[in-house]
Amino acid sequence: MHYVSVKHVAGAQTRMRAAPGLGMLSIMIQNLYSQHTAPALHAVPHYHGDHVRQIFLACALVLILAIPLIGELVPYGPLVQVVVALVYVALAGITNPHSTVILWCDIAAAAFGVVVLEFTALSAYETDSTTLFVVRETMVVALLFAFYFGIKTLRARILGRLGKPDTRVDLEEQ
Repeated sequence: MHYVSVKHVAGAQTRMRAAPGLGMLSIMIQNLYSQHTAPALHAVPHYHGDHVRQIFLACALVLILAIPLIGELVPYGPLVQVVVALVYVALAGITNPHSTVILWCDIAAAAFGVVVLEFTALSAYETDSTTLFVVRETMVVALLFAFYFGIKTLRARILGRLGKPDTRVDLEEQ
């Protein structure tokens, strides 16, 4: 068994162990795999925008798929539902830890979705199908999580903690 030092694209130097009988081929495969693995979701401390992004994309998908499959989730027609889905996708695409305005937009969109969907779920409970009610309530719960993660990120930004790991001194001061 032999070890070879390999330099990654990011510039990090690593020692990799070659598999018996494959030598450099196994090291090349390991190196290729390590370059294309996804980074951790929580790469920036106190930033939860990745969670908000995933929730918004999931909600947009449900909004689009619901129209032909189970009916309209919002009572304003399919055009409004498609526009809302596009807004969620757009917000998911521009969400980043560098803009307070975008964080506020994420929070507002999540809150708006919670209010509209919950109001619709409760007011149409007796007239619409149980499936529509369950899908609306599921989206309300998902958007509540998006709201929560958006607030947590905004709080970290306001306190100047966004991108900074907690230290023992920081925890003792709180």
